[in-house]
Amino acid sequence: MVAIFLMALAPRLALIPWFRRLPLLGDESYYWEQSARPFFEYQFRPPLWAFVLKAARFISDDPFSGRLLAVSLGALTVVLVFLLARRLFGASVGWTAAAMISLYPDHVFWSHFLWSESLFTVTILLSCLFFFPRHREDSPSLLSAALPAGISLMAKEFAVIVFAAMAVAHIFSRTERKVRTLCLASLLFAAPMTFYVGALVLKTGEFHLPWNAMVANARDKTQSGAPGSTGLQAMDQKSLMGNFERLWGARSFVLWRVGSGDYGRSSRSLLWGMLIAHAALFILGGFGLVWEHRSTFAVFAWTCVLCLSLAAVPGFMVSRFRTPFMFIFIIEAARVVALPSVIPAALRSPVRSVLASTVIAGVIFLFATTVGVMGRWG
Repeated sequence: MVAIFLMALAPRLALIPWFRRLPLLGDESYYWEQSARPFFEYQFRPPLWAFVLKAARFISDDPFSGRLLAVSLGALTVVLVFLLARRLFGASVGWTAAAMISLYPDHVFWSHFLWSESLFTVTILLSCLFFFPRHREDSPSLLSAALPAGISLMAKEFAVIVFAAMAVAHIFSRTERKVRTLCLASLLFAAPMTFYVGALVLKTGEFHLPWNAMVANARDKTQSGAPGSTGLQAMDQKSLMGNFERLWGARSFVLWRVGSGDYGRSSRSLLWGMLIAHAALFILGGFGLVWEHRSTFAVFAWTCVLCLSLAAVPGFMVSRFRTPFMFIFIIEAARVVALPSVIPAALRSPVRSVLASTVIAGVIFLFATTVGVMGRWG
């Protein structure tokens, strides 16, 4: 584990000369400023990331200390992906997945940002390690994963999607007393946020949910074009397709930061290399999901992807929202690379062949239609 952590840490720390003075952008400023404030007070976003950043602020008021903490979480993510992939599909897939994510350009650069997705990714991977059994013949444990998933809800609202995906996988498993387990797990999942909101009520005398950012974005989306509309509304037409393209398309927040010069002078070849790596990951990962579509992990993965895509209907979606869920594509892509001998047998099924072709064509079309805005805000 130490060797994997150091392997992941190396390429992220190698960019210190470039991210040492990286400016705070967007929600980065909010989280860094909030880390200097009390934990139990009204917050616009889930409070756990700002609370964790207090450890970095204790060392230094320079945001660079927070970025080093984020780098550590990025390297820890690689270790957790290795553990989960090894548990699901064996050691060869685990090592391949670790190598992929440790060098995946989007994740390397993302590890420098002060956004809550860094912590959220770690918490949902921990939840998955509690959920998926050590032995394939065993059933998944929704009760074991519920509380860790509830803690992840304190970092990001999309933990609801992760817990829902676990619940669906639980329902399709061979577990007994499914309804009773689901009810108990739901209570455990809600417990951390319920405790936090209750403490806020006792302290302030007012009821607040720290999810107002998502509520405000959804309200802005439905009021597009209304008098007093914000810059957020003016970014493009608030169509479902526009949300879907921002979520899964070629443009990304990482590409925008690298291409805008935040890391210094950037080359077009670097941006294209990052784009090709991203597209290849989606194609291989999507093929892997089609390849073995009946496993517990496949049910969980497909539910996550579908629910995240459906969230584009009421909310405003951007590329960083997909970042915590990219471990799904990493693990599936690693399975395709590490176990290529099974591919011909999988493609003998006409249904799987059609699905695989559809996924590949869909990825190519989505990237081809959004590559013209490569490097813009994702």
